[in-house]
Amino acid sequence: TFRFMAERAEARSTVEVPGASHALAASQPEVVAEFILQAAAEP
Repeated sequence: TFRFMAERAEARSTVEVPGASHALAASQPEVVAEFILQAAAEP
C-alpha cells in the first residue's frame, strides 16, 4: 500500500487526498503544486 511504501522509503511527509485517483498530478494539480512548494521551502 501507499502507507507501507512511504514508511519503507522513510518519507519525511505524505499527503492523502480523499477521492483522488492514482494520477494525482493530472486530477488534482493544485494539491500537488502546493505540496511541492511546501517541500521545497523546508530546510
